[in-house]
This record gives sequence, C-alpha cells and structure tokens, in this order.
Amino acid sequence: FRGRAGTQGVRMRGRRCWPLVWLDGTPMPSGEFDLDGVPPNTLHGIELYLGSTTAPSRYSGNRDLSSCGTILLWSRGPDTDPIAPRRAAVNLETLVASLAVYTADQVDEPATVAARSSIEVVYPPALFAEKLAGTVVAEFVVNAEGRVEPETFGVVNSTNLLFTEAVRRSVETAVFNPARRAGRTVRQVVHQPFTFTPPGGG
Repeated sequence: FRGRAGTQGVRMRGRRCWPLVWLDGTPMPSGEFDLDGVPPNTLHGIELYLGSTTAPSRYSGNRDLSSCGTILLWSRGPDTDPIAPRRAAVNLETLVASLAVYTADQVDEPATVAARSSIEVVYPPALFAEKLAGTVVAEFVVNAEGRVEPETFGVVNSTNLLFTEAVRRSVETAVFNPARRAGRTVRQVVHQPFTFTPPGGG
C-alpha cells in the first residue's frame, strides 16, 4: 500500500486497517512497515494470521489491534542458516548427574501425557502452504506435578525453526502424568519426536 508522500505500508486483502507486523519477535510500527524493503532472500519464513484470535497470544496486540491481521517475519541469520539445535536455558546433563532429574530408564513409571490433555502442534502456516514436511526432536523436563519446565525446553534436532517454535508453544502448555520412582513423583527429562506431514505428503 502506497500512502501520501510516497510512504509505504501493508494491509491484508479486504481490510482497511493496518495489521500488526513482527520481525523476529519484535513489533514493528503499525502501518509503517514496508515489506518491499525486505529482500526475500533474507527471510527464513513468513506467517500470516487474518484475525485477532488466530495469532499466537504473544503476538496479539492490546485493544484488539490484531483484528486487522498479524504478519510474523523470521529473518535468516546465524541461528537459521544453517539451522542449529536450540539449547535449553539449563544444563540437563548436570541435573541428571546430580539426580535432581531422572531419565526414563531410571524411573519406575515414565512421564506420559495425561488423558485429559494432548500435545496438539499447530502446523506453521507458511510451511503448510509450501507443503514442507519436517521433524523436531525435543527434550524437556516434566516436574513432579506433571507440568513442563519451560526453561528446560531444548531441541536435539530440527529441520526448521518454525517447526521448533510450534512444538515449543504446544509442549509448554501440555499436562503430563508425572514420573514415579520408589513410590513418589519425580522430575523426569523427556525426549519427544514430532513429525510434520503436509496433505499428500504420504
């Protein structure tokens, strides 16, 4: 969209208001971001959300500003090209060595997703549109209450950072039956694979 005095902006098709635009998790000035100024070869991925309820909550604006749509831009860089595993904020090996956290083979009953819960991962729209398949192998700690400790989330292997982010958002809200050892609930590190297969991908 070209405004007065040659200014550039962006709008969703059929909308008369400005969408929210985020670049690598940082909000850009609403209505003033020039997409033509971003070379396509510098972008790792683009996510488009048409309404205020479809975008991830962390990218929603106050006062329903995201009702005009939300655009998430992810640039290429040392962390995306090539893709490197995401490391947890804490050292899981140290926790296991100190017996502060157990592995699946050290407990009597491993942690499992609770029957009332599930890990429903949203396929990143940009990758879904391109019919890109992928995998993520994540690791994280489930505490004695059956909740995931967000700071322990890490990735052993991932084919795309957008897949990684989708998995992280879903894992951190999941509810587990905690692991049990010697009759009591304990913290356990969980290794969980995720597979993304687009329609017609087999």
